[in-house]
Amino acid sequence: MKRAILALLLTLGCAACASTAHQDLTWPTASQLVPGVTTEAQILAEYGQPDARATTTDTYDASQNAQATGTVFDVPPVPGSSTFLSYSARGAWGPLLGRPAASRALFLRIWNGTLVSYAYVSNFDADTTDFDPARANQLVRGGSTEADAIRMLGTPSGRAVYPSVRDPNTDAFIYQYAKPEGR
Repeated sequence: MKRAILALLLTLGCAACASTAHQDLTWPTASQLVPGVTTEAQILAEYGQPDARATTTDTYDASQNAQATGTVFDVPPVPGSSTFLSYSARGAWGPLLGRPAASRALFLRIWNGTLVSYAYVSNFDADTTDFDPARANQLVRGGSTEADAIRMLGTPSGRAVYPSVRDPNTDAFIYQYAKPEGR
């Protein structure tokens, strides 16, 4: 199976978007969230009700369009229902110590009832998703392996499969980091 590597740089000022409802939110293990396998019901059983939920339905008709083009990360137009869930938590001690509040968040896309992508981001010291973006630039498209990416960037903070990536045979790694406002 081909693997694609995605490095996203995400700046979060999560004071406005984070809640206190999911203070036990932590970096998901490989067995907790498996794109293409984990169901929405399993996610809700594991994490509870999300802070936010949005659902869209696409009735795309492939016969009306020529061959779609784009990068491996372009979401293909496919019929189905997508549900987007988000969970977040914010540390309470930062502002009391004169620092910005630390935050963590989990974003999930469920397509036709099954998880197809997730991304976790945190700037808590205990489970930061920070990585060195300069090292990401050293990865070679079509040449670097999954092991190369993990060795250079660490454990991915998210994964994605079709239709969150264009090719049904591609499994994408997602790397993100958070930088609170004021740091």
